[in-house]
Amino acid sequence: MAVGFETIKEQILVVLYDYMLTSDSEQFWFSATQIREGLSESISGAFFIRALRSLTEGDEIEVGVGDPLGEAPDSPIYALSEEGIISAEEILIKKGWTLDDYHPAPSADRIISRLEEPNLHAEIHQGISDLAAAIAKSNEAGDLLGGEKDLIDDELKAATEISSKERFRLKRLAAFILPTLQFIASKFFGSAIGEAAKNLANLLFKIT
Repeated sequence: MAVGFETIKEQILVVLYDYMLTSDSEQFWFSATQIREGLSESISGAFFIRALRSLTEGDEIEVGVGDPLGEAPDSPIYALSEEGIISAEEILIKKGWTLDDYHPAPSADRIISRLEEPNLHAEIHQGISDLAAAIAKSNEAGDLLGGEKDLIDDELKAATEISSKERFRLKRLAAFILPTLQFIASKFFGSAIGEAAKNLANLLFKIT
C-alpha cells in the first residue's frame, strides 16, 4: 500500500514533535531508527529515507552526530529545527487539534491485541476500513473534502494498515487518526459517513 510522500513527511515531523514533547531538556536528538519506529509500518524504507532527506534539505530537521543506544558510534541523529517545530504545529492545527489540548502518544501505552481483545481489535480495524471504502465510493467526497481528499485517503489507508496488525499501540493510532475522523464528521455532517466517523472517533476517545 502506497502512502503519499507529503503524508510521510508530515508523519516524520509529528513523530519528532511527539518525541521532543515527551523528552527531557537535554535529549531531543533521535536516530533514523527511532523515528522509523513511530511511523506506519506501510511506509517503505526507501521512501522514509527520501522524505527524511527532503526535510533536512528544507531546513525543517537538523542533522547531527551522536551515539544512539544500540547503534554504531557517530551515527546521524535528527532534531526539529525551529522551522520544523512550527511546521509540526501547523500540521496538528490543520488536522483539527488545539495545541493546548494536544497530548502526544507516549512510548508505552495500551496495546490492542487481536489475540487478547479480538472484538475490539476487529471493531477498530473494520470501522476504519469501512470508512475508507465508503469515502472512496462516495460521489460527494470530492466536493466535500476538496483538496484534502487525497490526504484523507492516505491517512485512512495508513490507519487501516496500522490497525490490521496483530498488535498495535492505541494512542499512536488515535493521535494519528482522530483529527482526520473529526474532520470527516464535520464535512459529512448528518450523513452515514459522518455518523460512522463520529462513532469511530467516540470509540477511540472512550478507550484511549
